[in-house]
Amino acid sequence: MTTDEERQSVLRERDHRRLLRGGLGLYSHEQCRNTTAFQFYGQIVVGVIVALFGLFLAWGLWKTRLQEISEYGNADSHYAGFAFSFGVIVVGAFMAHPGVIYCWRRLSAHRRNND
Repeated sequence: MTTDEERQSVLRERDHRRLLRGGLGLYSHEQCRNTTAFQFYGQIVVGVIVALFGLFLAWGLWKTRLQEISEYGNADSHYAGFAFSFGVIVVGAFMAHPGVIYCWRRLSAHRRNND
């Protein structure tokens, strides 16, 4: 039988090891270990495509707003459209961030090994 003190010691050691093995962004070490480099690069590509879609939405809304101002003198606010487009941009950045961190760490490790 283990005592509470031994259990606490094991939990502290587990937390300490988890801190030493950092993940990528919101991904844990275990998730990163089971993800290939190709999947990280794919995350970047998909995240950038989604973020660009959000940028095009915002640009289209802005052009529509400018056209309404030129034709009618004033324009609707389009708050919901802008909020949605900026939300899509944030989702794209969220999708791409583990791949970006992965590439950044590989490049920095490569530079350290070449110096």
